[in-house]
Amino acid sequence: MRITVNPAKVRRTTRNEYLIRFAFGGLVAVLAGVIGTAYGPEIGGLFLAFPSISSASLTLIQRKDGKNAAGIDALGAVLGSIGLIGFGVVVWALASRTSAWLTLIAATAVWLLIGCGLWSASLWARHHRTRRSSG
Repeated sequence: MRITVNPAKVRRTTRNEYLIRFAFGGLVAVLAGVIGTAYGPEIGGLFLAFPSISSASLTLIQRKDGKNAAGIDALGAVLGSIGLIGFGVVVWALASRTSAWLTLIAATAVWLLIGCGLWSASLWARHHRTRRSSG
């Protein structure tokens, strides 16, 4: 599957779909704030990591485009999140030693390399699995 941008799909998204995403994301952020106030920012921050908008979006994608499309979108989110771990490691390692702009450039490059590399590897694996099962 190729990554594409389709502006027509953005125009087909209804106000209710945007409202669901906004409301669910806002609710999770408020809940994280309440938990953070009660139990401290370390615990509250863990709840901010909840993919609130992604959950609502996946539900809407499944309804409109089916389970396969939602699964592919979820895979992309997981692979991007793994890349984000690499981003965090680079920031942790460089933040006290280099300038902020250099740290962010390096961390962003690592995130892109990991995310795009894992996506490419998943495409390769899917292609070879399909080829092997049909041949």
